[in-house]
Amino acid sequence: MELYNPFEDLILLDNRIYKLAERSNIINNRSEKVERGKYELQSHINSIDESVFSDEEIEKYNTLTRQSFDLVQKRKELAEGWKKLKNERNEINEFSERMLKYYKDLSDGAETSKIMNEQIEQKLSQFQQVLTKQEEILSNRENILEKEEQIVSQSRQLLGLKI
Repeated sequence: MELYNPFEDLILLDNRIYKLAERSNIINNRSEKVERGKYELQSHINSIDESVFSDEEIEKYNTLTRQSFDLVQKRKELAEGWKKLKNERNEINEFSERMLKYYKDLSDGAETSKIMNEQIEQKLSQFQQVLTKQEEILSNRENILEKEEQIVSQSRQLLGLKI
């Protein structure tokens, strides 16, 4: 009977976690830039006289603002989902670490059981599923972020600001 070696899977999962964290940081930096852009737009709007804009321009800007608000709400929902998945990932990780320690202890002098291998494989599979869901959330966040960037850009153009 060939022993199952979960350490190879763990290395692959660690790489996925690292890439997720890296991608998340990039998205967070872009989000901060978008939020600064929104703040600058709002500051500019507060400092100018609305009478210089036509009703059509004001309506376009209001539409963009509503779209932006809707995107912020979607982003908040994704953040909640991310938080739940992160907690689930941590719970699985804690269990897996205990199992792997036990596995290593057994591997040093005894043969691991089929049941234990199945438990380890099951937890690793759950962990992979959580990571896949987190990757989907990041993809959705990127899509929302692109729309927010477009809204900020369109708003700047509408107000005649340099991009």
